[in-house]
Amino acid sequence: MHDMMLVLASGSADVGVLGDLLKLFALALVVTFACDRFRVPTIVGFLLTGVLAGPGALGLVSDSATVETMAEVGIILLLFTVGIEFSLKTLLKIKLPFFGGGTAQFILTSLAIVGIASVLGFSLNQAIFISFLGSLSCTSIGLKMLQQRAESDAPHGRLAVGILLFQDFLVVALVLLVPLLAGHQHAADPEHRVSILELLGRIVGLLVVVVVSARYLVPWMFFRIAAIRDREVFLMSVLVVGLAVAALTASVGLSLALGAFLAGLIISESEYSHRALGSILPFRDVFISLFFISIGMLLDPHVVLASPVKVLLVTAALVLLKILCAAAAVAILQYPLRVALLASFALSGIGEFSFVLAKSGLESGLISEDFFQMFLATSVLSLLVSPFIITAGPAITAALGLTRHDVTTFGKRESEALAECGLTDHLIIVGFGPVGRYSARAAAAAGIPYLIIEMNPQTVRIERANGEPIYYGDASQDVVLESAGIERARVLLVVIADPAGSRQIVQAARIISPTIKIVARTRFQSEIQPLRDLGADEVIPEELETAIELLSRVLKTYHVPLEQVDMTARQVRADGYRLLTEKGLETQRIHGIQNYLADVDIAIIRVKDRPAMSGQSLAKMELRTRHGVTVVAIRRSGETILNPDPLEPLDANDELIVVGQPEHLSTMTRKVTAADLIPTVTERG
Repeated sequence: MHDMMLVLASGSADVGVLGDLLKLFALALVVTFACDRFRVPTIVGFLLTGVLAGPGALGLVSDSATVETMAEVGIILLLFTVGIEFSLKTLLKIKLPFFGGGTAQFILTSLAIVGIASVLGFSLNQAIFISFLGSLSCTSIGLKMLQQRAESDAPHGRLAVGILLFQDFLVVALVLLVPLLAGHQHAADPEHRVSILELLGRIVGLLVVVVVSARYLVPWMFFRIAAIRDREVFLMSVLVVGLAVAALTASVGLSLALGAFLAGLIISESEYSHRALGSILPFRDVFISLFFISIGMLLDPHVVLASPVKVLLVTAALVLLKILCAAAAVAILQYPLRVALLASFALSGIGEFSFVLAKSGLESGLISEDFFQMFLATSVLSLLVSPFIITAGPAITAALGLTRHDVTTFGKRESEALAECGLTDHLIIVGFGPVGRYSARAAAAAGIPYLIIEMNPQTVRIERANGEPIYYGDASQDVVLESAGIERARVLLVVIADPAGSRQIVQAARIISPTIKIVARTRFQSEIQPLRDLGADEVIPEELETAIELLSRVLKTYHVPLEQVDMTARQVRADGYRLLTEKGLETQRIHGIQNYLADVDIAIIRVKDRPAMSGQSLAKMELRTRHGVTVVAIRRSGETILNPDPLEPLDANDELIVVGQPEHLSTMTRKVTAADLIPTVTERG
C-alpha cells in the first residue's frame, strides 16, 4: 500500500508539471497571437505570458521551480547555438562593425551608465554591473525586424548586425565577471573561493581543451557517427558534446553557460555544424520560450502599478541613452548621422542575456529585489517599444532633417576628388554591394565611363586601392551628386539595399537633373510606385524579376517556344509587372501551353557508351525510320552543331541530342547493341 501511494504521488507530481506547462503554452499561444496582430515581437508575447501567469496576476503555475529549471536549460541551449553559429569567416565580412562598432558601443554605453549609477549612489562594482545590463541589446528583435524590412544588407543593417553579434560574444566574458564584481565566489563556502590568477589558469586550460577538441576529437567522432546515418544517434552525439563541455567547465568552477558556448564553438569548427544546429534548434526554441515566460513570472505587476510614471521615465531615459551612445559609436566609424541613428534604433531594446545577468546579479547580491523588479519592468517596456522605434526610424530621421542636408558626411577632400574626375556622359553607380560590383564590371567591359558612390568607408578604402573609381559619400546629398557630375551623366543606377535611402537619392537626383535616366533596384514590389512617383524611370524589383525568370524556366521545360517565353517576359515588364501582381496570368493565359510539344521529350545519347556508333553516319543508322526519334543537334568538343549533316561520321566523344515521344526514346535508349542500332551489321550477319 505504501509503495502504491508513492507511485500515485509521483504520478500526481508529473501531472502537476504537465498541467503547468499546458497552461503556460496555451496562454502563450493566445498572447503571442494577439501580439502578432499588433505586430509586437514574439519575445514580448512570452514575457507578457509570464507576467499574466505569475503569482502577481493569475497565479497559474504551482511548480515554478520546475519551470525555472527548464528555463535554465533554455539559456544553456541558447548559448550552445550561439557558439555553433559563431563563425570567423562571417566576422571577417563585418569586422569593422563587429570589432569597431561593437567595442565603441559597449564602452560608450557602459561609461555613461556607470557615471549615472555612481551619481545615484551605487557602488562602483554595482554601477559596472548595471552598465552590463544596459549595454546589451535584443538580438532576436533587432535581427528579425531588419530581416522583415529587408534592411540586413543596408549600411545601418550591417552595422547593427555586427554590434549585436559582438554583444552576444561578449556575454561569455560578462558572465565570468559577475562573481568577481560581487566580491566573492561561493561565499557560503570560503574554501571554494577562487583567485583571479587561478581563474585565468582554468580558462587557459579550457581553451586548450577547446582547440584540441575542435581540431581533432570532435571532427573524428562526428565522421564516425555520421556514417551510421541515424538522425537520433547524431542528435545524441551533439548533446553529449554540449553536456560534456558544460560539465567540464562547471567542474573547474566556471559557469554552465560558458561551457555551453564553448561546446558550440567546438562544433562550429567542424563540417557538421549546420546539421548539428538544425538538430538542436527546435529544442532551443521551446526552452527559450520557457525562459522568457519564467522571466515574466518574476515581474510583480504591482511594481508597475504602484509607480507607472517612474517606470515610464526610467524606460524612456534608458532607451534614449542606448540610442545616443550607439549612434555615437557608429559615427566614430565615419558613417553618416542618418545611418548611425538607424543602426542605433535596432539596438534600443534590452538584450536577452541581460535577464540572465540580472538573475545572476540578484543571486550574488549585486542588486536588490526592488532594483530587479524595476529592471524587469523597464526591460519589458523597452522590448515593447523597440519594434515601433525601428519601424519609425526613417520617419524620425526625416523629421530631424537628416536626409539631403547631412553635409557632415562628405568632406572637402572627397568633393575635390570627385570634381577632378571630369567625366561626361558617364554612369553613376550608387552602392557597391554584389549588384553594384557586377554593374561596374559590365560597364568596364563595355567601355562605359563610370564612378561609384559608397557609404562604407572600409569598402571605399579597399576598392580604391584596387583601382576602382569609388568615392565615399551619401548620394542623397545634393553636394555629393553635384560633385559626381550628375548634370553631365547619362544614367544614375541606384542599387543599395535601403528602401528609404533609395527614395531620397531618386528624389534628390531628379530635382538636380530632370533629364538623367534613373534606374533603381528594389527588393519588393511595394517599392515600385513610390520610386516612380519620385522620378525613377525604371524600377527593377528583385522578387518580381525572380518570378519572371522562374516562370521562363518552367515554360521552357514544357517546351513552349522561345519566342513565346520571351514575349511573355517582355509583356510582364511592359505592363509594369501587373500581370504578376494582379493575377493577370490567370485571366490572360499563355496560349497553347498544354499543346506545345506536350507528348515530346528530349534525351542525350553518348557515342562512347555505344562504341559501334563511332564512325557511323546518322543516315546509315536510320534512327528516325527504325526508332521514331530525330537527332536535332550534336555536342562535339564543347560546341553544339545544330541540324547536323546526316552523312558526317560520328566521333567517339560526340553526344547526340535526340527528340521523340517518351516511349520511343525509352525503347531506343535501352538498345545498346550494334545489331539494334546499325542495320548493316544485321545484314552482314
